[in-house]
This record gives sequence, C-alpha cells and structure tokens, in this order.
Amino acid sequence: MLHHLLAINNPVVPLTQGAVADPFTATNNVLRVVISLFMIVAVIYFMWFMFMAGYHWIDSQGDPKKYETSKNEFVYGVLGLGVIFSTFAIIKIVGIIFGIPGLGDLTITWPTL
Repeated sequence: MLHHLLAINNPVVPLTQGAVADPFTATNNVLRVVISLFMIVAVIYFMWFMFMAGYHWIDSQGDPKKYETSKNEFVYGVLGLGVIFSTFAIIKIVGIIFGIPGLGDLTITWPTL
C-alpha cells in the first residue's frame, strides 16, 4: 500500500491501470501516442502543402514554369502523404509479425470536436 503512495507519475503520459507493474504497457502507450501525433501533424502539413500548391497554381497566371512548379508541389504532396501512410502500414505489419502488442493493434486516433 505504501509503495503506491511513493510511485513517480509522469504528468505527460497518464498513468493507466497496470502501467507501473508492466513497463511494456507504458512503452506501448507512449509509442501509440507518438505515432498518432506524428500522423496528425503529417496530415495537417499535407493540407497546408496542398493549400500552398493551389495558391501557387492560381498565382502562376499562365506562366508555364510557375505552373510546372505548382504541379510538382501537388505531386510531391500526394507522394509524401502516401509515404506517411505506407510507413504506418509497415510499422503495423512489423508489430503483427513480431508480436509487439502496441504496434500490432495500432490504430490512428483522430481528434474530435
């Protein structure tokens, strides 16, 4: 009973049931949070990149060089998003193959309003 009062808690990562007794659970929770945050930031960056590519396309005003640059921005943005989601799929497959519980059942938790 006394050792529960003396436990050190991390204010950033909430303490879940059994996290102190099982360090793998705490590590898996941290991995899930980090990967989810990375995915959310990547999608927000993708949306910003597409917005700026659209702005550059409108701003090209028929100039072929500027139009080609904006077209390349669109292509690179879509390819980048594909790489991000492919990385997520590879991480999940590695978790399934090697039996890592935190990665095998990994899901993206999107924020809700």
